Amino acid sequence: KLDWLYPSFIESKIKPFIRRPTYKLLSAFNHIFLSSKYRKETNFQVDKFLLGQRGNDYGVLRRKANSILPIKGKSIFIAGCGTGRDIPSWLSYRPKKITAVDFFNYKNSWNLLIRRFKKEWPSTEVEFFQTDLENLSKFNANSYDFISSDAVLEHATNLEKVLEEFHRILKKDGILYSTFGPIWSG
Repeated sequence: KLDWLYPSFIESKIKPFIRRPTYKLLSAFNHIFLSSKYRKETNFQVDKFLLGQRGNDYGVLRRKANSILPIKGKSIFIAGCGTGRDIPSWLSYRPKKITAVDFFNYKNSWNLLIRRFKKEWPSTEVEFFQTDLENLSKFNANSYDFISSDAVLEHATNLEKVLEEFHRILKKDGILYSTFGPIWSG
C-alpha cells in the first residue's frame, strides 16, 4: 500500500497544521516535567528534554536546513532513506541531486519514486543505493553539500566509522543534519 506516495489532503495539509503548534506545546510541557524529574540524575547540562514526539515534521526540518544553507542547486546525501517517503520534502527546494541510501533494499518503492520524481521534478537527479554507512567508498570525496539522517544514526554499530565516511564525502562547507529517534535498551 503506497498511500504515502500521494498523501491525502488531510495528511498533507490538516495534520501538519494541527501538529506544529501541538508539538511545540507538548515539547514545552515535556521539558518542564522531565527537567524537574531528572535534573538531579543528570551529570550534565541539558538544553532541552524531549520525549514522545511521533513522526517527523519534515517540512519544518527542511525549512530550517534551507535557512542555514539554501538547498536549491545543491547535492544531498540521505543516509537511511528507507522507502524514500521523506524525499519529496527535499525536492520542493529544487536541489541538483539527491543520493539516497539504505542498509535494506527497497528497490520496488525506489523504482516507483524515480518514475514519479522524473515527472514532477525533472531537474533533480535522484538515485538510490543499498549500502552500509560504514563503507561509502562508492561515493566521491567532497561531493555533497548536505548529509541528512533522520532517526538513523542511533542504529549505527560503529558510529565513529560512519561519521568518518560522512566527513569524507561532505564538502568543506557542507552541513551534516541529523535527528535521533528513541534509543531502546533491554
